[in-house]
Amino acid sequence: MTIILILLSLFATNIVWERTYPGCSFIDVHQTSDYGFIVAGNYYGTTRVSYQEQNDDRAYQPYLYKLSETGDLEWSTEVTPFGGSIKRVEELPDGGYAATGFFIRLVGRATSKELFLARLNEDGEVLWVSFQPSDNDEIGYAVSQLPTGGFVVLGVSNWACEYGSFILVFFDDVGTEIFRTSWGQASGESSSSTGYIISTDNDRILLCGSAYPYDWPPHPIQACFSYYGEQLWYRHYPIAGLWGREGYMRADGDCWFCTEKHALQIDTLSGDIVSDTYLGFNPGGEIIYSCDITFDGGLIAAGFRDYWGPIDCSGSSTMTEETEDGWIIKLSEAGEIMWQEHLENTSKDQSFYSVRQLSGGGYIAAGVYSGSGGWLVRFEPEQGIESQSDFVELKASIVSNPVYLPVVIEIELCRSAQVKIDLFDITGRIEESFDLFFEKGVHYIEFDNIQYGVHFVKITSDYSSTNLRFTVLAGT
Repeated sequence: MTIILILLSLFATNIVWERTYPGCSFIDVHQTSDYGFIVAGNYYGTTRVSYQEQNDDRAYQPYLYKLSETGDLEWSTEVTPFGGSIKRVEELPDGGYAATGFFIRLVGRATSKELFLARLNEDGEVLWVSFQPSDNDEIGYAVSQLPTGGFVVLGVSNWACEYGSFILVFFDDVGTEIFRTSWGQASGESSSSTGYIISTDNDRILLCGSAYPYDWPPHPIQACFSYYGEQLWYRHYPIAGLWGREGYMRADGDCWFCTEKHALQIDTLSGDIVSDTYLGFNPGGEIIYSCDITFDGGLIAAGFRDYWGPIDCSGSSTMTEETEDGWIIKLSEAGEIMWQEHLENTSKDQSFYSVRQLSGGGYIAAGVYSGSGGWLVRFEPEQGIESQSDFVELKASIVSNPVYLPVVIEIELCRSAQVKIDLFDITGRIEESFDLFFEKGVHYIEFDNIQYGVHFVKITSDYSSTNLRFTVLAGT
């Protein structure tokens, strides 16, 4: 498959670059360990299709796209040959990827949505795809690798139109489904539906999303499970009519939880809402689809904003109907709106579906640019916020010759932080693991009792993470 890149004109001075990728839709984006990007979504081709075909999931193919630091396409992969979409992708410690979503399976003359988990290597080659046929429509919304080397997928099983149950599906490291658990009522087929895995630390899985506690309208929810599928607690918040989006743990133990119109700070222990910030200018005018915690403890969020064009002297719009324009908003640690950017376009609908802060302090946002396809925008760091040249949260490198033992890794932190260090072998099995508190500065970790062969190290601080790979020719 060939994708043509189109360089668009810039809408704002703080945009580094902006690109569209014809024939595809972007749903999830992450910066990779080589400072490029992995993007999940689907591909429907560059030929014009009818409205019915555009709204038929069978017209789309689940695709992953690997892009360089400047947005150039390095490779793209069709994960399954069936119609469907990828909702979430995660880079793994070995440089490969895990992805989940759904594909369309024909059942007689009817169709069924099947949740899948796919494992790919660092070059985009599909190693395996796992799924279990179900009588219900099932969609995977989030995936995370567990310390055991296996995976957990958060999804929704729809059993009556737009109603259904949340499901947690556990897989081993080769894609065999071990067990699953379901609970509650969750949002179903609507494009606004979502679920998100906040963290898988401390032997627990912390989740957020949307649910119907009793009936319409939906409420944002949080839940916590053990690695064995046992529900530890479940909370729903009485903010009716709002779809829960994504959530992240903060260093102070609180949690950022973003809904389509609110950013909530939640005390993880008590479940109390610490702060509630309304995001937007008018009711119904803006929708948030994605958020990410930032280095300063705040939040970056993105979605779309309705735009009616310039207002004339009578107070009326010069446009007869609105368009949807890309929208990005930054909140401080206290939940205050610091700035927001509205990427105005008067002729095309456009929306961000995913936003992440970059290791250098800027941002990447991915979505759909109507009439053109996948949309990717890179924003520079804000003025007054540390940039890549003077602010790197976490740096790591191998300072010894990794061919022979011991292997010494240098870790540099710009501020004090709790740091988790995991050493993996080539199969993804954890060989050693450390959870240490480091003061600001340079520290060294030594591995002197490991086998020969390829190894990976994942280093995660309160605010950032990085991966290293090395080969030992003379091990123990």
